[in-house]
Amino acid sequence: MDTDQYLLNSEQASKYLGVQTNTLKQSRHTGILLGEVAPRYLKMGRSTRYTLSSLLEFRSQFSEYTNTSQYKNKEKPPRPSEDPQLRGSV
Repeated sequence: MDTDQYLLNSEQASKYLGVQTNTLKQSRHTGILLGEVAPRYLKMGRSTRYTLSSLLEFRSQFSEYTNTSQYKNKEKPPRPSEDPQLRGSV
Protein backbone atom coordinates (compact mmCIF):
# COMPACT_ATOMS: atom_id res chain seq x y z
CA MET A 1 0.00 0.00 0.00
CA ASP A 2 1.28 3.45 -0.93
CA THR A 3 2.06 5.43 2.23
CA ASP A 4 0.02 8.42 0.96
CA GLN A 5 -3.06 6.19 1.03
CA TYR A 6 -2.85 5.21 4.70
CA LEU A 7 -6.18 5.76 6.40
CA LEU A 8 -6.38 7.75 9.61
CA ASN A 9 -9.40 8.06 11.86
CA SER A 10 -10.62 11.48 13.04
CA GLU A 11 -8.56 11.42 16.24
CA GLN A 12 -5.36 10.55 14.39
CA ALA A 13 -6.04 13.12 11.67
CA SER A 14 -6.77 15.87 14.19
CA LYS A 15 -3.49 15.15 16.01
CA TYR A 16 -1.63 15.20 12.69
CA LEU A 17 -3.14 18.59 11.82
CA GLY A 18 -2.83 20.01 15.34
CA VAL A 19 -6.54 20.71 15.84
CA GLN A 20 -9.15 19.39 18.24
CA THR A 21 -11.13 16.35 17.10
CA ASN A 22 -14.38 18.31 17.44
CA THR A 23 -12.96 21.09 15.25
CA LEU A 24 -12.18 18.55 12.54
CA LYS A 25 -15.65 17.03 12.93
CA GLN A 26 -17.25 20.48 12.58
CA SER A 27 -15.20 21.12 9.44
CA ARG A 28 -16.91 18.17 7.77
CA HIS A 29 -20.18 20.09 8.11
CA THR A 30 -18.92 23.58 7.26
CA GLY A 31 -16.30 22.63 4.67
CA ILE A 32 -13.86 25.08 6.33
CA LEU A 33 -10.93 24.30 8.61
CA LEU A 34 -8.50 26.98 9.81
CA GLY A 35 -9.96 29.39 7.26
CA GLU A 36 -9.30 27.10 4.30
CA VAL A 37 -11.18 24.36 2.45
CA ALA A 38 -11.33 21.37 4.78
CA PRO A 39 -9.50 18.15 3.90
CA ARG A 40 -11.36 15.46 1.96
CA TYR A 41 -12.48 12.39 3.86
CA LEU A 42 -13.96 8.97 3.24
CA LYS A 43 -17.18 7.75 4.79
CA MET A 44 -16.97 4.00 5.21
CA GLY A 45 -20.19 2.84 6.82
CA ARG A 46 -20.33 4.70 10.12
CA SER A 47 -16.57 5.35 10.12
CA THR A 48 -14.88 8.48 8.85
CA ARG A 49 -11.34 8.16 7.51
CA TYR A 50 -8.80 10.58 6.06
CA THR A 51 -6.09 9.57 3.63
CA LEU A 52 -2.62 10.83 4.42
CA SER A 53 -2.48 12.36 0.94
CA SER A 54 -5.61 14.47 1.60
CA LEU A 55 -4.08 15.73 4.88
CA LEU A 56 -0.80 16.55 3.13
CA GLU A 57 -2.72 18.39 0.41
CA PHE A 58 -4.61 20.36 3.06
CA ARG A 59 -1.40 21.30 4.87
CA SER A 60 0.17 22.48 1.61
CA GLN A 61 -2.31 25.39 1.58
CA PHE A 62 -0.31 26.98 4.40
CA SER A 63 3.06 28.67 4.07
CA GLU A 64 5.96 28.14 6.42
CA TYR A 65 7.82 31.20 7.65
CA THR A 66 11.16 31.66 9.37
CA ASN A 67 10.14 34.87 11.17
CA THR A 68 7.12 37.07 11.85
CA SER A 69 8.13 39.83 9.43
CA GLN A 70 7.78 37.37 6.53
CA TYR A 71 4.27 36.53 7.70
CA LYS A 72 3.27 40.18 8.08
CA ASN A 73 4.53 40.91 4.57
CA LYS A 74 3.21 37.56 3.26
CA GLU A 75 6.64 36.79 1.85
CA LYS A 76 7.51 33.27 0.90
CA PRO A 77 10.61 32.10 2.77
CA PRO A 78 13.57 31.53 0.48
CA ARG A 79 14.39 27.97 -0.38
CA PRO A 80 17.95 26.95 0.54
CA SER A 81 18.83 26.61 -3.15
CA GLU A 82 17.68 30.22 -3.80
CA ASP A 83 19.19 31.96 -0.75
CA PRO A 84 22.87 32.84 -1.21
CA GLN A 85 23.39 32.79 2.59
CA LEU A 86 22.06 29.24 2.87
CA ARG A 87 23.37 27.86 -0.41
CA GLY A 88 26.44 26.05 0.93
CA SER A 89 24.90 25.00 4.26
CA VAL A 90 22.42 22.39 3.06
